[in-house]
Order: sequence, then C-alpha cells, then structure tokens
Amino acid sequence: MFFRNKLGVFAVSSKDIQLLHPFTYEDYEMLYGYLDVKGKTVADIGAYLGETTVLFARMGARLIHAYEPVFYRLLERNLRLNNVINATVHPLGVWIEEDVYGVNLAGFTTGLTIGGVKIRTKPIGDASRCCENGLRRLRVGSAHADMSRD
Repeated sequence: MFFRNKLGVFAVSSKDIQLLHPFTYEDYEMLYGYLDVKGKTVADIGAYLGETTVLFARMGARLIHAYEPVFYRLLERNLRLNNVINATVHPLGVWIEEDVYGVNLAGFTTGLTIGGVKIRTKPIGDASRCCENGLRRLRVGSAHADMSRD
C-alpha cells in the first residue's frame, strides 16, 4: 500500500497499514523545517518509515544517518521510493550502552514497551561520532535537541 503526502510517497504492506496513521496528522515541515541542516550531517534517531529522513534530504542535508531498529526495511524502501541517496540506514536503536533489548510495539506509532521483539542498540556517543564536527542536531522520535558545541 502506498501513501502520498507533501513529503513524498511511503509504502507499507497491507497488514501494516496502521503504521501510516501519523502521516495523516503530523506536519513534519512545521515540526522540523526550521532546523538548519543544509550541508550538514544529521543523525535521525527513530527514523520510523523515513518521513523525517526524506525531509532532511530535501532540506539539503549532506548526509543522514537514519537509525531505526524495527522498521528499517520499510525505511530503506521508502528512501528508494523518494530517491534519497544521501542516507545510510542503521538497523539499530540508540541508547546509553550497546545491548540487546526486547520490546513490543505500543499503539499506532513506534512507542515501545518491554517485550518480545529483540533490538540491538548502539551507544549515543557512537551515533554522535557519525558527524565530523560533532552531533549538531539530534532528532529522536518527535523530539529534537540542539547539540551545538559552538
């Protein structure tokens, strides 16, 4: 199944149609459009289906590291559908330490609770090293933080 919004085209299998629910009400350009990512390396942690990765690519990010431990195959497909070639998908979660956690999906979004799906995590410090001048902006799910060291 395909869903088109102003960011692009996103696909899921028919059994996963509920994953598109946030696309019907979130305005990603309003939420993240003010971020200055042009020419920068961005870590998109919790990249989900690729909505913000596509947005960051369209906003001129030089390189995007998209971390998504659960839906990474859908993320890869959606990046191809939207011709995003400057993103690297990491099938990992980001946490304070490297480990493996069992999680369950909660509700329509990627809200996770402890359970049976195993995800590997990478320490946040390792994820921040992807950016040559240090992590500048960090998007985690629907939140972001300014990590500038200037």
